[in-house]
Amino acid sequence: MQELQDKNFVWVVGGDGKAQQRDVTMGPRVGADWIVEKGLAAGDTVIVDGVQKLKPGTPVDTAQQPAVAKRPS
Repeated sequence: MQELQDKNFVWVVGGDGKAQQRDVTMGPRVGADWIVEKGLAAGDTVIVDGVQKLKPGTPVDTAQQPAVAKRPS
């Protein structure tokens, strides 16, 4: 998650394989993790590495990581 001018956003891979900036609404922190309340859907691919160099439309290569985040009980 990144913040710019009081707005939170993440980078996702669009259907065309290019980076897209997506506004998100953040919930509470759980340890070192954040809960994303709005802005992402099941199946979205979130970019977590190299985001400092991204701009909208940048082609990205993906590598799947195992899902580890779970909604707190």
